[in-house]
Amino acid sequence: MGLAGMALTIQAGSLTHHMAAHIFAMSVLAPLVAWLFIQQWPRLARQVSPRLVVASLLQLTFLALWHSPLVMIGSMQASLFIQLGMLGLLALAASWFWICVLVAIANNRIWVIAPLLLTGKLVCLFAILLVFAPRALYPGMGHMLQIEDQQAAGLLMLTACPLTYVGASIYLVARWFSDLSKPEVRPDIVA
Repeated sequence: MGLAGMALTIQAGSLTHHMAAHIFAMSVLAPLVAWLFIQQWPRLARQVSPRLVVASLLQLTFLALWHSPLVMIGSMQASLFIQLGMLGLLALAASWFWICVLVAIANNRIWVIAPLLLTGKLVCLFAILLVFAPRALYPGMGHMLQIEDQQAAGLLMLTACPLTYVGASIYLVARWFSDLSKPEVRPDIVA
């Protein structure tokens, strides 16, 4: 697929356009909303954050459901109101996930890397399916979807996935190693 073919597919109603909206909701808007939520209501954020496993599963369920052929075809042919509602639910689930992640990071919980990497891996796996599938995965969309559009959507996901979920994990590991390299201060030894 050439750049010209990819540029032609990024238009309103295309799968690439649809994926760009999902990526924006999950990787830009949701972390920003989570950060603002924590800044505004830190006590409430600490109360909702212990459910990271539930938030991860909810986000992944919405992601898998929204990208199943039946739901994807239906949503792209649905009204703008339904599309925005579905996108809003995905953004809410992702915001809860990021609230849990940010609170865990603030509390130096290194295990938060596991849900970040799992989510990133599943998103990247789905993206790889879009890129390397030998045919369109959403055949009921007819002229609305060409294989080039599907591949461009997958490439967009493959770009965003490492930048968000894997990038956050790398940041946490680097921060953890940095903390480990600091000299230990023992209060019982007086200089």
